[in-house]
Amino acid sequence: MNKVLAILNSKYFLTIVVGLSILVIIIGVLMVKHANHQAMIHAEQKKMAIEQQGLQEDDKLINQFQLIAAQAEVELKASQSNQPGPPAKMDFTSDITRKKVAEMTDKNPIQGTEDWCDLMMVKADADWTKEEQGIFAKNCL
Repeated sequence: MNKVLAILNSKYFLTIVVGLSILVIIIGVLMVKHANHQAMIHAEQKKMAIEQQGLQEDDKLINQFQLIAAQAEVELKASQSNQPGPPAKMDFTSDITRKKVAEMTDKNPIQGTEDWCDLMMVKADADWTKEEQGIFAKNCL
């Protein structure tokens, strides 16, 4: 027992214990730095993987839009080849207006009135006079 106490009290033993303690602390600091470095690398790899996945999704969307555009172009060309003449005239008159006009048979409404405007809405554009066009623009629009 005296030998153990003598070894524990010796300067040589204390120097070894202090040296080993410092060595353990240095190894611990290095391990923490290494772990932080590995975590940074892992986070960067994960970020790059997410960005790559986003780019792949963007590429998929671009391809889908290109397919839609190509299909629309084909359909447009097909519809243009089916209609050799100018596009059909759009009819914007309502059923109510047509009914009012049908009820005005043999009547000649005063120019600029609501009835006259309804009558002009169903009249062919080619049949309008310059005067009627001016009155319509002034009173009906």
